[in-house]
Amino acid sequence: MRFQALRASVAGHAPDTPIHTVSLGAPPTTGATPPTQTNPPPDTSSREGAPVDVRSLSISFGGKAVLDNLDLTVAPGEFIAIVGRSGCGKSTLLRAIMGLVRPDSGEIHVDRASAR
Repeated sequence: MRFQALRASVAGHAPDTPIHTVSLGAPPTTGATPPTQTNPPPDTSSREGAPVDVRSLSISFGGKAVLDNLDLTVAPGEFIAIVGRSGCGKSTLLRAIMGLVRPDSGEIHVDRASAR
Protein backbone atom coordinates (compact mmCIF):
# COMPACT_ATOMS: atom_id res chain seq x y z
CA MET A 1 0.00 0.00 0.00
CA ARG A 2 1.09 3.57 -0.49
CA PHE A 3 0.29 7.04 0.58
CA GLN A 4 1.32 10.26 -1.08
CA ALA A 5 2.76 13.28 0.67
CA LEU A 6 1.87 16.38 -1.32
CA ARG A 7 4.22 19.18 -0.36
CA ALA A 8 3.47 22.88 -0.48
CA SER A 9 5.54 25.58 1.15
CA VAL A 10 4.06 28.60 2.90
CA ALA A 11 6.71 31.30 2.74
CA GLY A 12 5.70 32.78 -0.60
CA HIS A 13 6.79 29.78 -2.64
CA ALA A 14 4.57 28.23 -5.27
CA PRO A 15 2.51 25.26 -4.04
CA ASP A 16 3.46 23.23 -7.11
CA THR A 17 6.33 21.35 -5.53
CA PRO A 18 6.49 17.67 -6.48
CA ILE A 19 4.37 14.89 -5.06
CA HIS A 20 6.49 12.40 -3.16
CA THR A 21 5.19 8.86 -2.86
CA VAL A 22 6.21 6.75 0.10
CA SER A 23 5.54 3.01 0.27
CA LEU A 24 3.70 1.73 3.33
CA GLY A 25 3.32 -1.89 4.34
CA ALA A 26 4.57 -4.73 2.20
CA PRO A 27 6.36 -3.88 -1.06
CA PRO A 28 4.35 -4.23 -4.27
CA THR A 29 4.19 -7.79 -5.54
CA THR A 30 4.68 -6.68 -9.15
CA GLY A 31 8.43 -6.49 -8.66
CA ALA A 32 8.45 -2.69 -8.86
CA THR A 33 11.01 -0.92 -6.72
CA PRO A 34 9.72 1.48 -4.07
CA PRO A 35 9.59 5.10 -5.26
CA THR A 36 12.24 7.50 -4.06
CA GLN A 37 12.37 11.24 -3.61
CA THR A 38 14.16 12.66 -6.63
CA ASN A 39 13.91 16.40 -6.01
CA PRO A 40 15.61 18.00 -3.00
CA PRO A 41 13.31 19.89 -0.64
CA PRO A 42 13.32 23.70 -0.91
CA ASP A 43 15.69 25.77 1.24
CA THR A 44 13.81 26.29 4.48
CA SER A 45 16.58 27.60 6.72
CA SER A 46 14.76 30.90 7.42
CA ARG A 47 11.26 29.45 7.97
CA GLU A 48 9.48 29.04 11.28
CA GLY A 49 8.08 25.75 12.48
CA ALA A 50 9.29 22.42 13.71
CA PRO A 51 11.10 20.03 11.39
CA VAL A 52 9.93 16.40 11.41
CA ASP A 53 12.34 13.64 10.51
CA VAL A 54 11.19 10.00 10.38
CA ARG A 55 13.84 7.34 9.72
CA SER A 56 13.37 3.61 9.15
CA LEU A 57 10.02 3.60 10.99
CA SER A 58 8.32 0.22 11.33
CA ILE A 59 5.08 -0.44 13.22
CA SER A 60 3.04 -3.62 13.32
CA PHE A 61 -0.19 -4.63 15.03
CA GLY A 62 -0.91 -8.28 15.76
CA GLY A 63 1.97 -9.41 13.56
CA LYS A 64 0.77 -7.37 10.55
CA ALA A 65 3.19 -4.67 9.34
CA VAL A 66 1.39 -1.35 9.00
CA LEU A 67 4.48 0.81 8.40
CA ASP A 68 7.61 -0.87 7.09
CA ASN A 69 10.94 0.98 7.06
CA LEU A 70 9.36 4.39 6.35
CA ASP A 71 11.45 7.53 5.80
CA LEU A 72 9.83 10.99 5.71
CA THR A 73 11.21 14.51 6.17
CA VAL A 74 9.07 17.61 6.63
CA ALA A 75 10.97 20.90 6.68
CA PRO A 76 10.05 23.86 8.89
CA GLY A 77 7.26 25.92 7.32
CA GLU A 78 6.26 23.12 4.97
CA PHE A 79 2.74 21.70 4.73
CA ILE A 80 2.13 18.17 3.53
CA ALA A 81 -1.06 16.24 2.92
CA ILE A 82 -1.01 12.50 3.51
CA VAL A 83 -3.32 10.76 1.07
CA GLY A 84 -4.03 7.05 0.71
CA ARG A 85 -6.50 4.21 0.90
CA SER A 86 -8.16 3.12 4.11
CA GLY A 87 -5.82 1.06 6.26
CA CYS A 88 -2.55 2.06 4.58
CA GLY A 89 -1.03 3.62 7.73
CA LYS A 90 -1.79 7.35 7.47
CA SER A 91 -3.24 7.68 10.98
CA THR A 92 -0.66 5.30 12.43
CA LEU A 93 2.12 7.51 11.08
CA LEU A 94 0.56 10.64 12.61
CA ARG A 95 -0.02 8.88 15.94
CA ALA A 96 3.62 7.78 15.99
CA ILE A 97 4.82 11.33 15.27
CA MET A 98 2.65 12.59 18.16
CA GLY A 99 4.07 9.91 20.46
CA LEU A 100 0.77 8.03 20.88
CA VAL A 101 2.05 4.82 19.25
CA ARG A 102 5.44 3.30 20.00
CA PRO A 103 7.29 2.12 16.88
CA ASP A 104 8.73 -1.38 16.66
CA SER A 105 11.87 0.15 15.19
CA GLY A 106 13.12 3.40 13.70
CA GLU A 107 13.39 6.98 14.92
CA ILE A 108 11.14 10.04 14.93
CA HIS A 109 12.64 13.48 15.54
CA VAL A 110 10.43 16.54 15.94
CA ASP A 111 12.28 19.84 16.23
CA ARG A 112 15.53 17.96 16.78
CA ALA A 113 14.10 16.01 19.76
CA SER A 114 13.57 12.27 19.53
CA ALA A 115 10.01 11.01 19.96
CA ARG A 116 11.23 7.43 20.41
